[in-house]
Amino acid sequence: MCKLNYESRASFILERVFTMGMQEDEWKVNEYYGKERIRKEVVKCRALDRKTLNYLSIFYEIPKKEFACYTKDVFQKGF
Repeated sequence: MCKLNYESRASFILERVFTMGMQEDEWKVNEYYGKERIRKEVVKCRALDRKTLNYLSIFYEIPKKEFACYTKDVFQKGF
């Protein structure tokens, strides 16, 4: 069984929680990482869907253009 390093794989974990997790999962990562660490890590995520990107942008007060996934053509063309 593979063990996941919660510190070095934070952006991967947060991407999965916000795209596929339940509300309780979000509460747990907020408690574990804190709002500032989450803000720092989620902008690195490259595979966020539009709904998740909008939620993270609003809830964590991060401009969409700061997200790595926002620079992809899918979001720029208005899809």
